[in-house]
Amino acid sequence: MKVSALDENGVVLGYGGAAATDAALWGVYIREVSGSYYFAMSARKTNGGAYSTVRGNTVLTSGAWYYVTYSTNGSAWKIRVNGATAETLTNVLGTNTGDWIGDVTPTTPDKSEIGGVYAGGAYSSVNFWHGTLDEVRLSNVE
Repeated sequence: MKVSALDENGVVLGYGGAAATDAALWGVYIREVSGSYYFAMSARKTNGGAYSTVRGNTVLTSGAWYYVTYSTNGSAWKIRVNGATAETLTNVLGTNTGDWIGDVTPTTPDKSEIGGVYAGGAYSSVNFWHGTLDEVRLSNVE
């Protein structure tokens, strides 16, 4: 993927529900911490539940291409950047639960999105990701 602009909380792949507030959701996104940007994963399994969020340690540069994989073994998330071994992830909120799309139970309707997230019954206007994706693959193989 190519990161065209470093946007705080720009969602690369999102899955969310229609609850008016605190909708359940799951996503892979760009996270800003103290002026630096990282690949991250986040999930809230139920409406009103607690977030679990982790981020990688590779500092991102606008305009650069990255080969990135996000995976889980069901109990912990992994992020690999440019073919390197899995990074040691930093917990931002909660713990590294490894929750996947199938673990999240949003209210109906629910939607999967590339480049944004549907939550709270609407598309978020502040969480659009700006970049280019090439050769996207979803798989059940870690």
